[in-house]
Amino acid sequence: MTTRTDVTPNLCMDQARYAANKEAVYDYDAGKRYSFAELHERAERVAAFLTEELHLKKGDRVAFLSENAMPFLDVFFSGYKTGVIMTSFNCMLGAEEILRTVELEDPSVIFFSNAQRALAERLRADARRERIHIALAEGPGRHDHIYDDVVNYAPKGNAVYDPPAPEDVQMLIHTGGTTGEPKSAMMSYRAIYYNATSEILSWHLGYGDSALVVLPFFHTAGWNVLMLPMLLAGGRVILTASFDPEKTLKIFREERPTTNIGVETIYK
Repeated sequence: MTTRTDVTPNLCMDQARYAANKEAVYDYDAGKRYSFAELHERAERVAAFLTEELHLKKGDRVAFLSENAMPFLDVFFSGYKTGVIMTSFNCMLGAEEILRTVELEDPSVIFFSNAQRALAERLRADARRERIHIALAEGPGRHDHIYDDVVNYAPKGNAVYDPPAPEDVQMLIHTGGTTGEPKSAMMSYRAIYYNATSEILSWHLGYGDSALVVLPFFHTAGWNVLMLPMLLAGGRVILTASFDPEKTLKIFREERPTTNIGVETIYK
């Protein structure tokens, strides 16, 4: 008997198959709840849009200039079909630092929130090449697409996918940059999956668990400590754009998450 090592485990697909109607994500700011099946369906539509409309292929990169939001998850899970690599920039850095990282990583698409429109426009003006800019919501200024059109895309059925292998890069996560420019750590599908299973065992996560995610998605803790392990375990994630003390306490009272992670400043 042989064991296949070339199959890339999909952190969303298994739960979409076995617990389709169970709540996976509660987007607290938008007041919307999504099942595992809906999470999978959104990722499928995004994958089709990126491939059919934007003609992206495996290894191409997309970037976010945004606070935490559902589109991060949609694009992340679409990667299991497309092999497109995603990254997120720390919008608290200076524009020059972000521009240097953009030029280094060379994303084909930049998703941006309303709060980051000015920064997105600065990057567009200073970029060495044209990139596709997708606004996460309607607002002033220029953009090539609105995210609602992406996530509600009706696939034409002509997409040709080249699914990723376990050692392919799934995500770029930046180092803190305390000793210089932020560096792009290349995280493979296998590494993210093994980390998630390790966290499930360490935290004893299961179907009955839930977690509030307030740490930013430009940091590994926002993804890999609780959110992705929680979803792989069939638990529930409560998502909010950023940390706010009063909102956090309100969520604790209303949603009763079973586990949480923060940093010292948050707890103080």
